[in-house]
Amino acid sequence: MLQFNAPSNFKKGRLIASRFRVIDLIIAIVGIMISVILVNTFMPLLHNMLWLIVMMIPAVIAVILVCPAGQYHNILVFLQVVLNFYTSQRKFIWEGVHKESYEEDKYEENVKG
Repeated sequence: MLQFNAPSNFKKGRLIASRFRVIDLIIAIVGIMISVILVNTFMPLLHNMLWLIVMMIPAVIAVILVCPAGQYHNILVFLQVVLNFYTSQRKFIWEGVHKESYEEDKYEENVKG
C-alpha cells in the first residue's frame, strides 16, 4: 500500500475545484454528453428500460473513472499505475555472490595457502 506524507492542501492549487485534473473533466463531460445524446436521440424510438440502461453506460463508466480512490488520485490513475506495472520491463540486478566466482576465490585461496 502506498503511503505519502504530504500536507492536505498539497495538490489543491493544481486541480480544478480541488478535485479534478483537466483530463478527468474531459472524460466525465464526454461520457455524460454521449449518454445524454443517446438518450435524447433514441429514447423516443425505443420505449424499453433495458435500452435506457445501455445508453447510460458511457456516463456511468466516465463517473466511475473520475471517482476518488484512496491513495491514488482516482480510478483512472489507479488503472494507469496497474497498466504501467504490468507492461514495463523489470530489471532485477543481482548483487550477491555468484556460485562460480565464490568457488574460484576459494580454489585460489587453497592453491596459495
